[in-house]
Formats: sequence, structure tokens, C-alpha cells
Amino acid sequence: MTNGVPLADEKFAETLMPWIDELCVSLHGPNKEIHDRLTGKPGSFAALMKTLQNAMRFHPEGLSADTTLTRQNLKHLKGISTILKRCRIARWIIITVIPSGHGQANFERVIPRLSQTRKVLPSFFEDAARKGLFPMVAGLPLCALGRRYISHSLDYRADIAVKGTAARHSGKLRLWLEPGEKDFKIDIGRTKPARCASCTENKECGGVYQLYYEKFGDNELIPFRKKS
Repeated sequence: MTNGVPLADEKFAETLMPWIDELCVSLHGPNKEIHDRLTGKPGSFAALMKTLQNAMRFHPEGLSADTTLTRQNLKHLKGISTILKRCRIARWIIITVIPSGHGQANFERVIPRLSQTRKVLPSFFEDAARKGLFPMVAGLPLCALGRRYISHSLDYRADIAVKGTAARHSGKLRLWLEPGEKDFKIDIGRTKPARCASCTENKECGGVYQLYYEKFGDNELIPFRKKS
């Protein structure tokens, strides 16, 4: 995984890339204005574009990407997908801001509201499909994607998240294997408010961040109902 700066150097990339099985780049905006503002590193977008050029030259297979979903880049996902399509990215993971470190300190300013994602994501998924991309999303409750697009969620039909209540999660961030544990579980401090109990996808959904619930409440959660 790389922000693209070291591998922007062509000689370094030529030396290192033949030894890499998979390369994952972090692209957070479709241009330098958005990407560099989110990374806080002027010139990071230009470096990443050079890295992608080097990757296509020296490592054309096994390219993947991740994007941190923020309020600032939500409406620019189609632009990001255009770049990734051009660079033949095979796997794309989009994860919303995790409430830890800077993500916690700036949570209210950068986290996209669920009501906003519900408006933007459907047309984005359709656009990605036309480009031959199938982005996977982490950190959002399924209702923020819509019933038609829940297969884009890393929660859906995959045992990768501890799915339960706030009491089980305790609102803590845990991404590692504890001593004595045999099964890897991801606990990113998510919870399911009471209104989620009636949702038909309750067992498949990882819920909403505990911090999001504390800051914004649960009015934006829209439980799925049984089809009549």
C-alpha cells in the first residue's frame, strides 16, 4: 500500500515493482486540488499519477486502489473512477472516515452524512458499472447504499465485521487479532440503534459508527422493509 511518493521515481519503481505481488494506491480525489487538500501533502497527486504510470509499465497486473470517502470528495467519485479505469485498476475499496486519530478529531467536518451518500451513490455505482468497475464500500450502513446496491458493501454476506450492539462494541476501534483469538474480526466502533431492529437486513449490516450516532442521531437510518 502506498501514497505514491516513493514509487513515483522511475528507477526505484523499475527496481522494486517486479518483486511486488500486489500494489494498492490511495487516491482520494480526481485532481490535485481535492487530493492534495485531503492528504495535506502538496504534490501528492502528481506523484501518485507518476506511480500509476510506472505501475502500468512495470507491474500491469494486481493493481488495486483505496479511497477514503469524505464530505469533500463524495461528489467526485466518478472523476476518481475515470482515473482508475484508465489505469486498469482491478479492485477498488472505498472506506468512509474511521473515527480514530485525525478522523476522530475532524469527524464532524469530514464525515459524509448518510443522507448525502444516499443521493450520490446510486448514480455513481451505475457509472462505475459502465466503466467495468465494481467498487466495494466499507463503513456505511446498508441503507445508505440502497437495496439495489447493497452487494457493493463489504458487510453484505461476508463475515468480516463484528455485527452486534453498542454494548458489544463499546464504541472502540479494533482492527487487530487479540492474543488467543483464532478468528480475525474487525471492530471499527459501529452500532445499531433501536430503529435498526426491524430492518430486514439487520443481520447483514455492520451498522453505523457509534460516534456518528452520538453526533447526528439515527434519523437518517431508513430500515429496509419486507417486500409486499
